[in-house]
Amino acid sequence: MKIDEVVKSQRFSILFILVILVGCGSAKILPEKKTMASELSQKGSMYYSKADYQKALDCFKISLMINESIDNREGIARDLNNIGTVYYSIKELDNALKYFEEALKISHEIHDPLGKAASLNNIGNVLLKKGDVKGAIEKFQEALLLDEGAGDREGAAVRLNNLGIAYNSSGERDRALEFYQKALNINKEVKNSRGAANNLSNIGMVYETKGELKSAIEHYNMALEIDKQIEYSSGIGIDLYNIGHVYEGMGELDKALSFYERAFKVNERLGIKERTDRDLESIKRIQGAMGKTVK
Repeated sequence: MKIDEVVKSQRFSILFILVILVGCGSAKILPEKKTMASELSQKGSMYYSKADYQKALDCFKISLMINESIDNREGIARDLNNIGTVYYSIKELDNALKYFEEALKISHEIHDPLGKAASLNNIGNVLLKKGDVKGAIEKFQEALLLDEGAGDREGAAVRLNNLGIAYNSSGERDRALEFYQKALNINKEVKNSRGAANNLSNIGMVYETKGELKSAIEHYNMALEIDKQIEYSSGIGIDLYNIGHVYEGMGELDKALSFYERAFKVNERLGIKERTDRDLESIKRIQGAMGKTVK
């Protein structure tokens, strides 16, 4: 069964970088306005994770106003990236590109290589969405060089993963697998469990596309196991759906229905309507195919 474009785009969206200042690992007390902006950015991230894009956008824009009022250029670049990410998610690609380019310009001016890498990555995602695979690959490669130069291995893993997405979208499945595997190796070494689960999910998607369904389920299950270990609910919901989708393709409808129902329960608790709508549609489709009464 061909993977529908909606499902593929949702899988890809989890790879999109939201440049959030989380304030972890430091006891430094920020000045009042920087603190306010950081808290708003984190709140926006929470709304974004629930696909409540308007509230996320409101938080990020207020954070931007605060950072502009104190000329906090690093914070401004972060907010511009975040605003662009929301516009990307609601498919306003030209708006997203405008904000990402503004963020890139500031990061260049303040000599922030990691900020530049994040913005280049985000621009690459927009270009990929617009169908410019070559342009996207160039941006991801530029970002990768910056990450490697700065010794940011987690950032490098993200770029490698996105290069895999780009090659996969152009039909170069084996090359995509190479980049996903490189990203997975790094994430395992740096103990980035969420990143590793993401890589495994994307590897599973390639195998599913190639019709190697046993390998697809194996990788989706490995992703699910990691996401459960770290209690990453958003990833769990995606993993359960992906496994159900493979079982549906294999004609094992009882298993497919079970995984779709489990995915629905997780996504319902998260309040992500676009996912629950998709889950319910899949549940009804399987129930209809099995001759069950559609609830």
